[in-house]
Amino acid sequence: MTFIVKTSNLWKSYGDKKALVGVSLHIPEGEIYGLLGPNGAGKTSIIGIISGILRFDKGNFSIAGKKHVSQIKNLVGLVPQDAQLYYDMTCLNHLIFFAKLQGFNKLAAKQESLRVLKLVDLFSEQNNKVGSLSHGMRRRLGFAQALIGSPKVLILDEPTNGLDPSIAKSIRLLILELKKSNTTIIFSSHNIYEVEEICDSIGILNKGKLIKEGLIKNLKKTNSVFVSVRGLKKEVIKRIKKKHYVKRLNEGLNSLEVEFKHGDFTNDLLKFLIDNSLVIDKFKKGESLEDIFLDIVGKK
Repeated sequence: MTFIVKTSNLWKSYGDKKALVGVSLHIPEGEIYGLLGPNGAGKTSIIGIISGILRFDKGNFSIAGKKHVSQIKNLVGLVPQDAQLYYDMTCLNHLIFFAKLQGFNKLAAKQESLRVLKLVDLFSEQNNKVGSLSHGMRRRLGFAQALIGSPKVLILDEPTNGLDPSIAKSIRLLILELKKSNTTIIFSSHNIYEVEEICDSIGILNKGKLIKEGLIKNLKKTNSVFVSVRGLKKEVIKRIKKKHYVKRLNEGLNSLEVEFKHGDFTNDLLKFLIDNSLVIDKFKKGESLEDIFLDIVGKK
């Protein structure tokens, strides 16, 4: 696996407040990487550093092997929550303006602007003023603006925040389409379900620290079961721990979480509990991203 974005022991403070505490991220090339965390976790600081608009106190980071801001600025496209849009300009002229700022000449700027308008399905809106667009269309125009110059990395800061469900869905579909062009996408969000739906890998931040990182499918424990049970006794728990398929057992007040060494032994476990005259209220197989997230941010 090739990592296009790497950070190593990044620290960032604002006065006495530590925003990032030794964060080391590894973002795979061509994938959608979810940056997940509660408010104040450090997501905004990470985005600022990777996009080259914020300096860090110490540590290292690189994009496609480049480390200096002057080398990485054209490798990254940023779609902030509120992109800077000029409402009195047409969509085409708006994009031409930003393309010229990146060094495109007049003809190349127009060609590039038409290209990105097609990418975000706004080609038919090219001669309409930005101010006449719907909220969802303006969000797409923000994507087009960030895609000028074909950046290797596209950073999305809460891209569906405040959008109607149908418009949010269209934005998610657009993101998945962009992934097909091998664009690496960093998806910053506090929406766990959205991250789980479209991201390949995640990094979970809490209080400025990277707590967990990796492929979602590897982080989620598919070979485990949670059982809410009444009448649980110490002797029964000891016997479960001795089962050949049990890798780990967490005991709650009236619950068990059992992780299997391999395979799925849920039926065997439930039968054992029933045979020992225990009452099972409910059980759930596997672990969701929400379970992982709440386990992390819920800790004091």
